[in-house]
Amino acid sequence: MNFKYFLTYATFFIKSVIKNPLTLSRLILYLFYKLNGQDIIIYDPPQLKGFKMELDLNSHMDKGIFFSGLLGEPIETNLVTFLSKYLKRDSVFFDIGSNSGYFSILASSIAKDGFIHAFEPVRKTYKIFKKTIRLNRIKNIRLNNVCLGAKRGVIKFYVDKSSDVSSLQPTSYQKQTRQVRCQMIRLTDYCRRNSLKRIDIIKIDTEGAEKDILFNSEKILVKYKPILIVEFSSETAKAFGYHPNELYNFLHKVGYKIYSYKNGRLKLQQKQKYYPAQDLYCFITK
Repeated sequence: MNFKYFLTYATFFIKSVIKNPLTLSRLILYLFYKLNGQDIIIYDPPQLKGFKMELDLNSHMDKGIFFSGLLGEPIETNLVTFLSKYLKRDSVFFDIGSNSGYFSILASSIAKDGFIHAFEPVRKTYKIFKKTIRLNRIKNIRLNNVCLGAKRGVIKFYVDKSSDVSSLQPTSYQKQTRQVRCQMIRLTDYCRRNSLKRIDIIKIDTEGAEKDILFNSEKILVKYKPILIVEFSSETAKAFGYHPNELYNFLHKVGYKIYSYKNGRLKLQQKQKYYPAQDLYCFITK
């Protein structure tokens, strides 16, 4: 672990303890699990009342769920708030880059009469999420072990030791990677194959692959006009050879405006030279 990462994580942990003293007891429990060589655990996130999750304590995101329910990090806190506000009981939600399923489960609990389509390409993480679905007997989530992109077929995928920062290209966030093969499909093909009649919200967290997904989904965006929640930054975009303003220009062309979302409020966003990683961006049709 390098010093910068340690300092970031230590600061996050101290803030979590101040906000929630129970974090200290979770640290003791975490150390107990690690000393006993137990990396995969079953946990009840306080924010997902009535649900249990299988977590991988080697994953940065799952550790965040374990210690604070993800609510210690601004972008995740804003995403929880946004989904809680804009999802309806019958919403159709796409979770592209679902990881271990926290946001899919949150969406499932809100959209009780709706449906969630989740996509997680990393096999290990997919299996963990699959067990969580079975554990809670969730019927309105369809989990797909594929990645979405510009083409169909088998592609190379870079899997980090912490599986929540895996991607189609190595990024500055990844320290130790290995290549695996993964099935890629296009969003348009998936929607046609499943005869979808509506999509209300699409969340994309793909470490830089968002441009390929969206540029090849123009018909879907024009037809369904879903709200887009896109986690992107200048750093991850650079790894894929593009600037985020290309995404801005394309989505503006097909009828979207870009907003930042913070503290429960949408703020109309203009084009920027630099897009920080901890900002949450939403695209809503004009």
